[in-house]
Amino acid sequence: MKDMASRLLTDFTFCTVIACMAVFSNSFSQDNVVEDTLPRVYKSLNEGTEFFIGASPMWTYRTLAVNEGLFGKPLGEKANEEAQVVWSYFMGIRHQIQNHFLVNFGFGLSRNREFYSFETSDSLYEYTNTYRHIAIPAQIGFTVGEELNFFLTAGVSGKAFLSKRTDLRTREQGSLVREEEIITNQGFNLMLLDAVAATGVRFELDENYGIYFLLEANRQLTNNFDNQAPHIRKAFGFGAHFGLHFYL
Repeated sequence: MKDMASRLLTDFTFCTVIACMAVFSNSFSQDNVVEDTLPRVYKSLNEGTEFFIGASPMWTYRTLAVNEGLFGKPLGEKANEEAQVVWSYFMGIRHQIQNHFLVNFGFGLSRNREFYSFETSDSLYEYTNTYRHIAIPAQIGFTVGEELNFFLTAGVSGKAFLSKRTDLRTREQGSLVREEEIITNQGFNLMLLDAVAATGVRFELDENYGIYFLLEANRQLTNNFDNQAPHIRKAFGFGAHFGLHFYL
């Protein structure tokens, strides 16, 4: 009887140990599944829609041609205008529509600029023209990568003209330099269209946000001036575009 009791106790202890090992093994296996799944969930959360906000310093210039016809005039000293660097600012939405394709819609303040200076020993005539627009770019792109993501985009940007700001500096013989700011919106086409293209990288900092850096180029397809202006002006620019994006 004593031997039977001892055997039962031994069998019970053995079964208990086996059961505990099974439970522990199952729990460990589940933890591994969770750990294996989390990175995939983390990445999948960042393969949808993101909000971005950024700045774009660009070297900007323009082509300038005579408006042939009744209103055309020679370029004169305008042919000696120089390129300038100017900052623009954007926000928008990027949405990944398939594994390697995305669409990009934005909204922002787009600017381009030109500079002219003529100076002698006793006189100065110098100005900076800044053309300001509300821009709504729409692009489609190709993307590859996960946490570090390479992509390129191309598309168009509609622009609503706001104004041209002229910062003028003059000096006549024997006088001090005079500075003047002139803002005008007369004689311009109110709606413009650009072709835009960009390439760069996005990097995930965590599951909520990341950073991006692009090299970008744009070319204005339509004339800044209306049909009665003496010249035809089409701006273009090359530069960078960088900022933050937030996963939605």
